[in-house]
Amino acid sequence: MAHEQNTQNVTLVGEVPGTTPVLNMAQAEKLASSRAALVKRLDEAREVYKESVGNATAFEARNMLAAYIEGTKGLLDYKPQLAENFEGRAQELKTAMDDVRAGMAGKRTKAKEREETQARMIEQWNAEMEAQQEQAEKLAMQQATEGLGA
Repeated sequence: MAHEQNTQNVTLVGEVPGTTPVLNMAQAEKLASSRAALVKRLDEAREVYKESVGNATAFEARNMLAAYIEGTKGLLDYKPQLAENFEGRAQELKTAMDDVRAGMAGKRTKAKEREETQARMIEQWNAEMEAQQEQAEKLAMQQATEGLGA
């Protein structure tokens, strides 16, 4: 691997033999600009996520988190500082997801409690109706017996 150094061209470590330093510099600039664009997109997605997490369903929030983590994978080995940044942001998003899950679990628990209460009320009502019907039948039998006996 050639390591040329002059004032006009910078050769990257790991240069592919047969390529020119200018081509490598162009590739490096393209990579840097695509990383910058990705960082910008991730920041925008993070802001949108933070604004919408209160209204997001768990499915939407999970998709936003997955997209965010997917975007960070290639950047984590770029710079340690950048990796720490993204790990912190990913942890914030995971915490927000846990909050969303806890909220949805709470809603499910409340719905289940409501259903159980309704089922108990229906059972009680059915038992009362059955008791009233039995009482009405007894009363009818008593009246019929009294009518026959009279």
